[in-house]
Amino acid sequence: MKQRISLTKSEERRLTKRLLCAVIFIGIFCGSIFFSMFKGNINSIILKQNISPLNINLSVLDFFKSTALIYIIYMIIFGLCGMFVFGQAISIFTLLFRGFSMGIAISSVYASMGLKALVPLIILVIPKLLAVSVIFILASRESVKMSNKIFSFILSKNSEDNMKSQTKLYLIKFAVLLFFLLLISFGECAMNYFFIDLCY
Repeated sequence: MKQRISLTKSEERRLTKRLLCAVIFIGIFCGSIFFSMFKGNINSIILKQNISPLNINLSVLDFFKSTALIYIIYMIIFGLCGMFVFGQAISIFTLLFRGFSMGIAISSVYASMGLKALVPLIILVIPKLLAVSVIFILASRESVKMSNKIFSFILSKNSEDNMKSQTKLYLIKFAVLLFFLLLISFGECAMNYFFIDLCY
């Protein structure tokens, strides 16, 4: 008889983070392949999502508004996924799509600038991608956890009072994550202004 392996909560958190990181990397790989298949003829903001500011002709203020709106939409999707029993799959797919867009954006910069894209990628794109990806991974993890709690609540494994407190905590966490995303968006626009507008 096989012995069942049980994980502690900290081990489960680490495993979940690694799996969600893998989802993003798979998305980046697929996005890069997709870009090469269409030979760079991709101009949709839905796919590029203002990830790279180098190929976007927007003012600093318009770029901030557009980027902030994209981040808010992502957080709304992640937040709503946690409110449904079967929201886990949509949350993970949303994270995959973000990685897909990252792959397209990075590939487009390299295709248009070649090795000259290395410096702006390191300064402008990669730090932002890492910071935003961490927040999206945390949002996706919280979404999956909340969805599982709702499923347990439906099966009467959680009390109603406990569910209310969990929901309040869930909303607070998302408000904090969104606040940090908006800070990142503001910092990104400032970097774009000083690096692109003044140096290029």
